[in-house]
Amino acid sequence: MLLCFFTVVVTALLGNCMHLSEGTIETEAVIWSTLGIFMYRGHRWAFILGMVFWTFEKATLMFAGMSSGAAPIMQIFWWCLYMNAFLLGFRVENRRGAPSIAAA
Repeated sequence: MLLCFFTVVVTALLGNCMHLSEGTIETEAVIWSTLGIFMYRGHRWAFILGMVFWTFEKATLMFAGMSSGAAPIMQIFWWCLYMNAFLLGFRVENRRGAPSIAAA
């Protein structure tokens, strides 16, 4: 959840520098804020959707020609960091949702 809100803040602050339109910035903020809230509430699908969206976003930045120089390395770094966090959260929620052995 915290990484989702971090993404919203960074996009809001640096969106104009990255030549993003106001609509794109607002859409990103709505998507990541909503996913962050659902992740906080423990919805496993939100973690999966976060992984899909984050992968799509980073792939688009790397292959659409928007990145240059050291930026592709940073895109890979951020992708790995977020994937690790989203996967860890997904695993935790899977454990929480799994039936207990003691209940059987």
